[in-house]
Amino acid sequence: GILMENSISKKPEQKNADDYISQLKKKSVRLSNEQLKTRILRFLDDNCVMTLATCVDNQPRATALRYRHKDFNIYSFTEGGGKIKNIKKNPNVALSIYGEYTGFDSVVSLQAWGHAEIVFPKEKEKYQKIRDSLDLENRADLKRLGIMKIPSMKIITISLRRARFLSFPEHLM
Repeated sequence: GILMENSISKKPEQKNADDYISQLKKKSVRLSNEQLKTRILRFLDDNCVMTLATCVDNQPRATALRYRHKDFNIYSFTEGGGKIKNIKKNPNVALSIYGEYTGFDSVVSLQAWGHAEIVFPKEKEKYQKIRDSLDLENRADLKRLGIMKIPSMKIITISLRRARFLSFPEHLM
């Protein structure tokens, strides 16, 4: 007899592989640098959570953080922890941001590399300038949690140096 298969009878990992291969076979679109920059900025506007990767002494760390951005500079307000310790020792970071996933044909993501810096509250002028530019005082989630009143909150600033953008729906690969 003939073995019939459909996506329901395939193992999930095989369906994912088949979906990925079908996406790769589609003709991809190349954007100019300016078009790509515009598309990346729109993607940054449309999302608010990133995974930040740091590494010290061959010990990687990945942390989910809410972010804001101004052009290609990423900002995250944080209490501290391992990511701050890592950035102090090694300011080279990577980050990823991704849209809602409903299958390979929905994949939209940004993978980026940059240089991180920690801005501490004691750097009053610089710290306040960033806070004001990000309009943190008007974020309802921060108000609700009372985070803006915590004096030890730090700001991670990341200057992006390189980025890779992928959008299967738009055939940008």
